[in-house]
Amino acid sequence: MKDDSGISGLNHESRRDQTGTPEYQSARYAEQIKLLYLQANKALLATLIIASILSLIFWRHISPSWNLSWLTAIFLLTLGRFNLIRSYFRADPTVEAAPLWGQRFIYGCLLSGLLWGAAGSIFFVSESVIHQLFLAFLLGGMLAGAMTTLSSNRTAFLVFSVPSTIPFVYHNMLLYDNEMSLVLGFTYLFFLLMITSISSQLRHNITESLNLRYENVALVHRLTQAKEQLELRVFERTEELAATNDILQQEKELFQITLASIGDAVITTDSTGLVTYLNPVAEWFSGWKNTESTGKALHDIFQIRDLVQNDPIENILDRMVDNPSQSDNNQECILIHRDRHECIINYSIAPIKNRNKDIIGTVLTFRDVTEQRKLTEKLAYQAAHDALTGLLNREEFENRLSKILASIRKNDIHALLYLDLDQFKVINDSCGHGAGDELLRQVTALLHSKLRTRDTLARLGGDEFGIILEHCPPNEALQVANTLRELIQNFRYRWQDKTFTIGVSIGLFPIRHDNDGLASTLSAADSA
Repeated sequence: MKDDSGISGLNHESRRDQTGTPEYQSARYAEQIKLLYLQANKALLATLIIASILSLIFWRHISPSWNLSWLTAIFLLTLGRFNLIRSYFRADPTVEAAPLWGQRFIYGCLLSGLLWGAAGSIFFVSESVIHQLFLAFLLGGMLAGAMTTLSSNRTAFLVFSVPSTIPFVYHNMLLYDNEMSLVLGFTYLFFLLMITSISSQLRHNITESLNLRYENVALVHRLTQAKEQLELRVFERTEELAATNDILQQEKELFQITLASIGDAVITTDSTGLVTYLNPVAEWFSGWKNTESTGKALHDIFQIRDLVQNDPIENILDRMVDNPSQSDNNQECILIHRDRHECIINYSIAPIKNRNKDIIGTVLTFRDVTEQRKLTEKLAYQAAHDALTGLLNREEFENRLSKILASIRKNDIHALLYLDLDQFKVINDSCGHGAGDELLRQVTALLHSKLRTRDTLARLGGDEFGIILEHCPPNEALQVANTLRELIQNFRYRWQDKTFTIGVSIGLFPIRHDNDGLASTLSAADSA
């Protein structure tokens, strides 16, 4: 009865450890703040080096008093931030104190962003494009560095990146109206947007990693406690081993029942990497029985490949031993079954430690995410394609056209064709929607036969189609349009006992770097 109560207490404790609680949210935020402080030392050292280089390069081009004042402010602020980092690790703050330390760090980021923003004004040499480009290069490097070190906290990244960007962009886009300054300003602004987007994705990945770690901490904690309790009982009752043998056997069975009842696949190993246990779910996924796998190396039982490169993944236990404070969490890969069939899994691995913090084994958990990935890919395809013809839909077509308009260079030229079928409504009304649908499918096949692989064909709605001809001069685009028009006009559509002649109206509009935007481009093609 005493042993059952102990196991029940562990189960109750693990059920209380839910990741959606305020305590969990606070702990996750504290980890994010800790990441900021851990990565800050090298970033601050790089700041001093870059600031010195900037001051030296521009020494003859700006006032020495402004130069020295700015450089002094940078050094004083950086020294203060070094002291803040030192104080943080000395204090080793609790979860409750993390918000206060986070605010202090963010204030430092804000002041640093303002100083680097001031650099965009102080060191802006209007008569030298080379110095403007060099200044943009250094400020861009600071933004890239901020992305890698500050992405764990959105506020810290934004309070640095936005103030450090605005003055430089303001000088290029508003104070100087020459073409080079505008291009440089827009390029730098686009770079900021891309860095912000990447930072957002990094922050999402960090958050997901912390989420998964806390989701699995209950399992690791329970297994570790159960293992430690068994070792403690064996140590304390060595002289009574005969009398307590039945009790220990019951506890072992309860331990295995706990693992067997877990919905995910679980594999445990000893400290040398040899398999000690597979629960029934792991047996089903790997094709190995628990009795067959015991004593075998983990990589013989758990064979996985990289999801992108399809290369074998080895030494997952070695990576964990080399970095015992970090475990592989939320890793997706391909699992190879014993009979060689494959599935996509998501796995996590963590060490099992005794009371002396020595690694005495590992626990590996994984689950099948094959159907989940297929569903995600299917939904993504359906969201971007027309269900009837299989072509891109209007939204995806406009997205691609927007990207082309945003990235087009001065000497690039593309073409946009806007097609509107004639007689479609007549066929649809006289023969029914089935005939109209079949006509659209056949027209789709016809258009595909005359287009290049790189061209984009989409159904924009009803009987309207859109085509993007990339890197296609006007004369070639006109030739393509005439070819498509003649192809449709010569096509005879047969439905049951009726034959129809259809036509098509094609609007041609060249896509150049000076186009106004998506809406005006589509409107111009429709009206052409």
